[in-house]
Parts: sequence; structure tokens; C-alpha cells
Amino acid sequence: RLAARRGLTVKICATGQHRQLLIGALRDFGLRADFNLELMRPSQRLNDFSALGLRRLGALLRGLKPALVVVQGDTTTALIGALAAFHERVPVAHVEAGLRTLDRSNPYPEEANRILVDRIADLHFAPTWRAVSKTGELALQGGPPAAAAYFCLPLGVPSYVAADWPAANGSALPTPRHWLCA
Repeated sequence: RLAARRGLTVKICATGQHRQLLIGALRDFGLRADFNLELMRPSQRLNDFSALGLRRLGALLRGLKPALVVVQGDTTTALIGALAAFHERVPVAHVEAGLRTLDRSNPYPEEANRILVDRIADLHFAPTWRAVSKTGELALQGGPPAAAAYFCLPLGVPSYVAADWPAANGSALPTPRHWLCA
């Protein structure tokens, strides 16, 4: 609704990875996926998931011609979304950027996904001030400028607030500008 008030068109694309988490998050915010690529297969390897995802996301992006692709988190879906957008020369925003364990194998493959997505992304929305500083360090290593990093509450916090606010406060949920980004 906020995007519509500002004249933006937002499309949500699901890949099927972590389906149950996505269903709950979409339900909590009254959203639905505009595109469901259904990439998951039984006993699927990450390379097979990634190759299929890059093909399908690339085709979708060529058709939609978006001004920006927003990827969230450290999943393989986030990585292939960022990479497909990069290949199609579409700017990328990474939500939950800058989180680091400094051990690319722990957690596997999420830490490597985080590092790669942060290198590709043009905008970084980090859930902690430390993560914001990590994106600043990335700028020193040839990544996007540190000015492209913003502090945002972790996505679970707004989801929790959205789920419990009306019951606890007997009123409408505050607008996103009150609790998302600073």
C-alpha cells in the first residue's frame, strides 16, 4: 500500500525455497506472490536449483524490466536473484546486508551467499549498526559506496510488531516509516 501511494509497482517473486516461512510472512502482511517459479524438486542439489533459478529469473526480469530488484537474506534464492538482476543490468538492493561470521563454510552455504550478494548489491539495508559498518568495509574493498548502506530493523521485528500490535495496543498498526529504516 505504501508503494502504491508513492506511485511504485511492487512485484513479489517466490522460488519455492523455504516455502512455509514465506507463506507465513506473506500472510502476516496481507501480501501474495505475483510470480511463483516453483524451483524446488525432491533431492535437488543447490547447483541444479541455482541454474534453473537463474534461467527463470533472467527471463522474468527481461519481461518485467524492473527499475530495482530487492533480495532478502542469505538464501540461495537471494544469491540467484541478485546475480540474475546483475546479469540483466538491474540494480540490486540487499535487505539484511552486512551480517558476517567470517567463516564462509559456517553457516554453509549462507555465509558465502551473504558475501556474494553484498558484492553485487547497489543498496544495502543492514539489520544492525555493526552490519552497516561491514558494508562500509566492503566499499573500501571495491564494493558499492558506504553511503549506499542503511540501518533497518531485522525483518522479524516488523513481522512481530505487525502480528501483535493491534491486539496489544487496540489500534491500527503504525505506518512503516515508524519502524523500518533510519
